[in-house]
Amino acid sequence: LFLDRGSVLVTTRSRTRGSSGQLREESARARMTPRAPDVPIVILVDRFSASAAEIVAGALQDHDRAVVLGERTFGKGTVQSVIPLPEGRLIRITSGEWFTPQGRSLNRPRDSEGRAIEPDSIPEFASIGGRRLLGGGGVFPDLEILNDTLSTAEQALLNAAVEAEFPLQTRMQETAFAAVQAARDAGDSDVIPDLPSEVLDELYASIVEGGVDAELLTEEAREYIAWRVEVVFHNRLGQDDRALEVQSRRDTVLQTAVRFLQTADNQAGLFALALAEQEARAEAGPPEVEVETPTPR
Repeated sequence: LFLDRGSVLVTTRSRTRGSSGQLREESARARMTPRAPDVPIVILVDRFSASAAEIVAGALQDHDRAVVLGERTFGKGTVQSVIPLPEGRLIRITSGEWFTPQGRSLNRPRDSEGRAIEPDSIPEFASIGGRRLLGGGGVFPDLEILNDTLSTAEQALLNAAVEAEFPLQTRMQETAFAAVQAARDAGDSDVIPDLPSEVLDELYASIVEGGVDAELLTEEAREYIAWRVEVVFHNRLGQDDRALEVQSRRDTVLQTAVRFLQTADNQAGLFALALAEQEARAEAGPPEVEVETPTPR
């Protein structure tokens, strides 16, 4: 879709039986003329982006075909082989690693507890166009942007719902689905409906009836619930543009991607915006943190 025919997409370096420990290298290449060779691309990733998602992000980043925003990815870059055993059994062993076109390993080593093992230094690479890239496992974004986190009030509501064994996530989905059905039954497909406020009021009432303290349904907590329901509502109606608008209210990474795409006319412009923000952060330095002085006892 995006890269010229013959471009390297990903490379594997793996051991094979009878190879005396030597690694065999194989590359997958683009096989068709790209359908979208010039459309500016922004890729959004986070710490849970893994495997095939990392292969795609790494390939487009190496070829200067996309700017990557978000968090460093998970780092699931191992090749596994299945070997048959007697009695119809099989054993799966890790036999190699995946590498981006420019030789960055996608594999992020982890200890027995699943915690990432960080190297003493992060190796640097260059994209095909000469942009600076980082390696060492997973895909490093061109601009790191942390996901929005839940506020104290929102966390308190979700924790209370768990303690009360109230299926809040399910009820939010059901509320959105019911509102979608009502909107479809109402007819006029040319009108983009809004989520009815009375639907949310019924949901808030059911949360209290389900055992959650009414005091935890603060205005902030209600806005969070309304946001979650509204995203699902517009998605189910097939209004993807409207759903993205709603989602971007709290999604910092998506907000940045939309701003970049509205500002830049081409891929080079997207890279320039990411680099400018990086340089601005470096110049500003780390954010100041206020430390309270403990009161002597």
